[in-house]
Amino acid sequence: VTSIYDSTAGIVSFRVQNNTSNILDVRANIVSFASTTLGIGTHTFLVTAQPAASARSARLESTVGFGTTSVRVGTFDINTISSVSSIVRVSSGSSSAIHQLSYGCDTENVVVTPGPFAPRNNTSGLGTFGGEIIGSQFFLNFYPDPGYDVEMQGFNEVFYTASDFDNEPLQLSYGPSNQRLFLSAYDGINGTRANKVNFPLFHEGTPIYKKTFTPSDTTVVDFATGVFSIRDHFFNTGEELIYRPNSSFIGVGQSAMGIGATANYLGIVTDRLPEKVYPIALTPDTFKLATQRAYANAGIGVTFTDAGIGNAHELELTKKLSKTVIALDGIVQQPITFTPIAHTLQYNSGSISAGIATFNLSGISSVQPRDIPKIDDEYMKVV
Repeated sequence: VTSIYDSTAGIVSFRVQNNTSNILDVRANIVSFASTTLGIGTHTFLVTAQPAASARSARLESTVGFGTTSVRVGTFDINTISSVSSIVRVSSGSSSAIHQLSYGCDTENVVVTPGPFAPRNNTSGLGTFGGEIIGSQFFLNFYPDPGYDVEMQGFNEVFYTASDFDNEPLQLSYGPSNQRLFLSAYDGINGTRANKVNFPLFHEGTPIYKKTFTPSDTTVVDFATGVFSIRDHFFNTGEELIYRPNSSFIGVGQSAMGIGATANYLGIVTDRLPEKVYPIALTPDTFKLATQRAYANAGIGVTFTDAGIGNAHELELTKKLSKTVIALDGIVQQPITFTPIAHTLQYNSGSISAGIATFNLSGISSVQPRDIPKIDDEYMKVV
């Protein structure tokens, strides 16, 4: 990597020379420092309608400070922020330096790891960096060398202790810059995160049994017509759905969507969308909701008055087995045809002791290979 300065145009250019036969993917993250005293500016990676205070993704912020003894570069919440990467420019008169550093806090100590720095008209970088903890906050400070009255400009990439895998943030755009945030996690062989005993089912990437939506998103819910637009909803007119108002944002509550006063499935008049609703399927991607099956069959949908509270409201099918046939290793798991049969143990003294791999039943002609008997809460495969 080389840099070239064009004094006529006042432009610094960086060039990458490829000395191999392979194609290189070159990307740059440019941080520019200009004359400013505007102070802090914050940009947070968020999803639609998410309050910045509930974010657990990452944020970018700029800071400005001045002083001769201790200049604050960043202020962070000790309970939610774990680590920060910073590029800091400090200047005093004609002397300046650009520093790169990272630091983290474990709630008891702040560890600062200095990186490279580029000085101008000095050799020391004009000072040193250090961290401190006061109450529920930790700080990164710049301590100028004696005799320097410095101006500090900082760019901080701030990372949270907890990662929010439920809300994938949108692209963050500010000025000409567009950035994406990708969160990943390592699933250890003995970790608990990989030990799943239940999981959602999808058809070509689309959830089958449950649809999640943000009620305040007007591209999903048209308050003027009461029409929902959800791709491949899989709903049939008049079937029963369970409605749950939820929120995946930290510190944000949930409440049901407001509707015009109407009788719910129990016959009780309500102005909130009830827990049991019935769709009116318009197209494979659009539908309305009714509060009673008779209303749905008659095409009478609810009118919405407000979006309620929460960003992750749900509509879930109650009769899931009618939507799918699930097979594992060629054996149909759902729906399972139930046939009641009764047998007694034979030649086992009426019990099965520990360590027994086989047992005898009386009259097993009705049990066939590939059947799946259920004994109490256990399923067994006949081989």
